[in-house]
Order: sequence, then C-alpha cells, then structure tokens
Amino acid sequence: MGQLKDIEGLQLSAKMRAEVEEVEKGKPFRIRSHHLESFQRALKDAAHMEEMVAAKREGGHLAGAILFLGWIYGPGYQKDVLGSGHEEYGRYLNGLTASCLLFLDLPEDHLVEIKMGEPDVHCVACHTGEHCYEEKPRLADVQAVAKWDQIIEIPTVMTLGELRLKLGG
Repeated sequence: MGQLKDIEGLQLSAKMRAEVEEVEKGKPFRIRSHHLESFQRALKDAAHMEEMVAAKREGGHLAGAILFLGWIYGPGYQKDVLGSGHEEYGRYLNGLTASCLLFLDLPEDHLVEIKMGEPDVHCVACHTGEHCYEEKPRLADVQAVAKWDQIIEIPTVMTLGELRLKLGG
C-alpha cells in the first residue's frame, strides 16, 4: 500500500491519468481476461515491480514481445500499442506501471470487473489501443478464460480482496 503517491510522479497520457482518477473515485477496476496474469505477477513481485519495469525498458524485452505480436497481428500493432517514439513508449510503460500500482494500492473492498474482450486499465495505457476495441475477442482472451476457469469465472465482478486471494496474493 502507499503506491498511489508513486503514480503522481509518472508521465502518463491524459486518458491514463483520467482512468486512474476515476478508479480512485470508486469506478470498478476493469481487468481483461488475458491481463489477469500481469496483475498476478504484480502481486507476487510488488516489492520489485519498479525494478522490473526499468529492466524491461532498458533491455527492450517488452518491445521485442510487442514487435513479435506485430508480426502476428499485423504491422500497425506496434504503433497502436507503443506509439512511434521514445516518449510515447515511455508513457506506455508508465501506464502499465500505474495500472499495477493502482491494483496494489486500492482497498480490499474495491470492486473489480473481469471480462473477456473488453478494454481494461492496461488497454488505456496503449498509445491508441484500437486493437483493444475489436468486435471479436482475441485468441489470448479465449485462452485466458480456459486457463483461469477453475479459479475465476469470467465474466465476473468481485472485490479486490477476493481477487487477490484467488491470484495467490
């Protein structure tokens, strides 16, 4: 807890800043099914999260993964997620960091909506995020529902405390 002060210092896009503020005011924290694993990792590695994000930024591991996915989904994917310059890429990483810090800092009774194929707080971090608003669910969403099926019914609404327990935190 106490992570929200760290969000204030991050350079975020206006839409990401607005999303953080709305969730802080009580809007349910939305998680897309294929992003559940990110929040599970955030719970397990909370003490090291900032170091991990910095390492990804320096090592380009995340950028490599996104470039690979761009090869699978098409050439516009990287720009849709990262933007086209170092500053936009930094805002994307800051947005992911902010969404994880927010997840870690919200009270146990805060509502969480877990859905398949609907944009969530990670999607708001994307530069434009058009791929997040496609009509059909991505294969990753379908696979995530199958992976989490024994633990979490998707779609669902639960408290953050309940979700943290199910994710092992």
